[in-house]
Amino acid sequence: MGAGVAREPGEPVIATAADAANEPRVVAFGRLLGAAGGLEYLLGRAIEREFGISHAMFEVLLLLGRAGTPLPMREISQARVLTTGGVTRLVDRMEAAGLVRREVSSRDGRVHLVALTPDGEAMAVRAARMHACNVQRYMLDALPEGDRETVMKGLAVLSRSARAALPQMP
Repeated sequence: MGAGVAREPGEPVIATAADAANEPRVVAFGRLLGAAGGLEYLLGRAIEREFGISHAMFEVLLLLGRAGTPLPMREISQARVLTTGGVTRLVDRMEAAGLVRREVSSRDGRVHLVALTPDGEAMAVRAARMHACNVQRYMLDALPEGDRETVMKGLAVLSRSARAALPQMP
């Protein structure tokens, strides 16, 4: 932006790459991504080592458990922010592992639903027990005790805000 050009309220003054790299909001977001990426790698590898499933598979198991009912492939795709092809391949692997089953919707024969199998339910429970301990150890215990609840509430707000801003897939 050249000199004398009006800026929007709250728009940062960024004139150089150094300004860009040091802008506090840019730094904060980078730290959030770095922490999330590091934790996802660490905790995801633990799930893979212990249970032989990917972190993505674990997330689908949790999504199905949270729903308490079979979900359309489209909803899994939206929740996981995957293409329909990506979620199809993921569900194919999960079905081959005996964790989920596909069924046709009784309301619309064109809609394929994904449901937990008993093995998928058991895997979700076992993996979540270890995962919760690892989240405590590597994420929450790293924070001052008085800040933990605030961070968890803030993450919930950020998650809702980001999901609300995502374009809705047809």
